[in-house]
Amino acid sequence: MYSLAGCFRLMVEGKFQCRITVNCSGNQIQAPGARMWLRAPTVVELGSEPAGPEELLSNLPASPAVYLFATHDSVLHLGSTRSLRRRVQRLLRPGSLASRLFGLNQLGLALHYWLVGSSLEAMLGIYELARQHFPEDYRSRFRLRPVFYLQLLQGIRFPRTQVTRRLRGSRSLYFGPFRTRHAAENFESELLNFFQIRRCREDFEPSPEHPGCIYGEMNRCLRPCQAQVSEQEYRAEVQRVAGFLRTRGQGMLRALVAAREQASQTLDFEQAAYHHATIVRLERLLRQLDELAADVEHLHGVAVTPSVHSTAVELWFMVHGVWVQRTSLDLSGANGAPVPLGQRLREILEQVQQASAGHAEREEHVGILASWYYAHARDGDWVRFEDFSSFPYRKVIAAARRVLADRRPAASPASA
Repeated sequence: MYSLAGCFRLMVEGKFQCRITVNCSGNQIQAPGARMWLRAPTVVELGSEPAGPEELLSNLPASPAVYLFATHDSVLHLGSTRSLRRRVQRLLRPGSLASRLFGLNQLGLALHYWLVGSSLEAMLGIYELARQHFPEDYRSRFRLRPVFYLQLLQGIRFPRTQVTRRLRGSRSLYFGPFRTRHAAENFESELLNFFQIRRCREDFEPSPEHPGCIYGEMNRCLRPCQAQVSEQEYRAEVQRVAGFLRTRGQGMLRALVAAREQASQTLDFEQAAYHHATIVRLERLLRQLDELAADVEHLHGVAVTPSVHSTAVELWFMVHGVWVQRTSLDLSGANGAPVPLGQRLREILEQVQQASAGHAEREEHVGILASWYYAHARDGDWVRFEDFSSFPYRKVIAAARRVLADRRPAASPASA
């Protein structure tokens, strides 16, 4: 680990107009509990005798960045941009509203900025800074949009499913995220065709006199409302649904394939055809899922994104639906003797730790992941894994090489 600090002053028309302080830290990995995604900033302290923004700030990098304007005691503006130079020049151009609100002549005004290599880094950086400086309303300032989940309500007498945007309740299983509410509702409807748990929303007392519903008449529900099954029998079916969601349907698919093979070997072709039709329906359902959809408590993965360094990528680890760590992976092998990427990944994994988080914070972290993953032009790859014992080293290395090869010029600031 190394650190570097330096300071120089910018002269315009023979006068010192601002002081630029540069703080750089090496590839230090922040403690998971600290939730620190941005490294040390560059700080431009603006003077009391301003020149025009075009002259004063012309040396700013035209690169993606997270930035804030602040005085000694308050933060005036927080944002992110694809071109720091263009954004700051527009904000501080003479006569603009922003220049009147926090003009260069304001006492102690400073520009803090962090160059970023990807939209995910920018989102996590804005999230970190918004929580730090605006704890009361950081969600609205960050414009964090909740995503949709399929919730299996296991804390009620007769569990059922519903589509929700909130992670609440420790006794529920949440499956997602989904891109839209329609996608979540369509998956829920198709999923329940394979099981016999209830689709109604009412709280009922089991009674043979209950009128029931059409799904009970079609044998698509165990009819607990009509006391046709015990609570234990109904919960056994609910556990089948939970197992399906935790394994993303793979357990049920393997069982059906085995049953089809067994029926074929015993020449029970009618039963084999039935299992085959069920497999076709199940595969059609599973094709609706992308790599993000999982039991949120077991949502593990690594986002591979471009870095501000031209020969490296950033690895962002998520464990149990919580962002826990970022680290850089240099693919050039220029530092010392070349080390195999697999070995370097193993060394990185040894430092990855799990982090606890409440439902609200996990909801925010998964929301950031979904916003980045479902973006129209996603700058990076997502690689999910079941657990660290089966970590997909080859997939991560292939993703890193692909991201490095496909990186855009705007994501590799020349002045970083």
